[in-house]
Amino acid sequence: MRRSRSGQHEKVEQARAVVAQALGEAARRDGPCVAATYIPITKSPEPTQRKSEAIGVLTVREAATRLGITTGEVERMVASGALKSLMAGWTVVVPTSELAKLQS
Repeated sequence: MRRSRSGQHEKVEQARAVVAQALGEAARRDGPCVAATYIPITKSPEPTQRKSEAIGVLTVREAATRLGITTGEVERMVASGALKSLMAGWTVVVPTSELAKLQS
């Protein structure tokens, strides 16, 4: 196999020498890293169900459809405070719990 004429091999050898000088010869290990002792892998514990902290939300249009009213009416209810809402970026969203209160 013919070596490259660009001097790449010499550059690599020089870089290895610099690393060996900086880290010491003990830091250079060309072989695979093998653990000193074998540690068997145990069976992972069963996953547990966690209660979700997420809340269901609907856009103003989706809330209006569920309530059977217009989006303007929902926007007026949000503006007056009769219907609590949240801002998700530039979108106004209504928690589903608030709709449940209105429907009952």
